[in-house]
Amino acid sequence: MKTTESVFDLYKLKDFIDPKRIHWWKLVTKENTIPFIEKYIEFLDKECLEKLSKNPFAVEMLKRNISKISWNDFVNNPNAIHVIDDYFDICISELNSYGKINLIRHPNFVYIIKKHFDKIIDKFLCNSCLPVLASIKSTIFIELIEKYFTKYPEKKPSKNASYFWNVLCGNPYAIHLIENNLDRLNNNSWNLLAKNTNAIGLLNGNLHKLDKEGWFNLSANSNAIAILEENKEKIDWYNLCNNVSGYLILEKYPEKIMTYSFFDYDYLSVSVPIFELDYDVINKRCSIYKDELLAVALQPWRIEEYINQGIMLGNLDNYI
Repeated sequence: MKTTESVFDLYKLKDFIDPKRIHWWKLVTKENTIPFIEKYIEFLDKECLEKLSKNPFAVEMLKRNISKISWNDFVNNPNAIHVIDDYFDICISELNSYGKINLIRHPNFVYIIKKHFDKIIDKFLCNSCLPVLASIKSTIFIELIEKYFTKYPEKKPSKNASYFWNVLCGNPYAIHLIENNLDRLNNNSWNLLAKNTNAIGLLNGNLHKLDKEGWFNLSANSNAIAILEENKEKIDWYNLCNNVSGYLILEKYPEKIMTYSFFDYDYLSVSVPIFELDYDVINKRCSIYKDELLAVALQPWRIEEYINQGIMLGNLDNYI
C-alpha cells in the first residue's frame, strides 16, 4: 500500500524524454516524487539508490523493490526498521562495518536486538561494533556484549585494545562486565572509571590505581563523597566545585573554594545547591496570617470537639 499519493501518480515521461538523462538524484530525496520514481526505478544508478534509501518517504516503495535497497544507507533511514526486521538476513549480509555501526545507532535498534538477539551475536557483531555498543547506556546493549564474549571468548578485546575498555568504563550499566575483566584495564581505564557514578564499590579497593587525572575525575563524581572525605589530600578542589554533591565537603572547608578564586565560584554558582531556605524571611512573610490562623484554630467549639473525641488537653497541640 502506498503511503503517499501525489499528482505524479497520474503522469509518465513523454516519449521524446530519455529516462537515462533525467537528473534522478534531484528527485529521489523528495516526498511526493516517490510514486513517479517507482515507475522508472530501473534507471536509477548506484548514487541515486543510495540517496533514495535514506529517504523516509521511500520506505514502502523500497519494500516492494528490495533488490534496489542500498542497505548501508537504508540503516540510516528513521522509518526503515520494520523492513530491516522483515529482511534482516539480507540486510546483515550486505552491511559493511560502517553500516553495522549505523544500524546499532538507529533509534529503534533495540527492537531488532530483542527479536534477533542470537542472530546478532552469531552473524552481525564485529570488533568495530563493540565500542559503539559499549558507549550506549542501556542494559540490553551491555547484555549483548556479555553474551557475545561468553559465546566467543576469543573475540574479547585484549588489554591492548584499550579504546573498547576505556569506553566501557564510562558506562554505568557495565560495572559487572568490567568487574569480570579487571585484568584488561590499563591506567587510563581506571582514570575514566573514576567518572562512573556506579563504580564506587569497584574503585574503593583500587584507589591506588588512580593517578592525578583519576582523582581529578573522581572529585566530580557525585557518589564519591565518602571516598573523597577520607582522601582530602588528593581532592581536586576545582573539580569538586563541579560536583553536584561537592557542597557536602565544601561547606566544611570553605577556604578551599578560594584556591582558584573566580573559577571555583564560576562552577559553584551553577553546579551545586548553594542555597538554603531563609526561615527568617519565611516567618516574617507568614506572620501576617498568624493571628488569623490562631483565631480560627482556637475557637472554643473546635477545642470542645477535640475533647469530646477523647483527646487530652496536653495533646491538643498535635491536632490544632
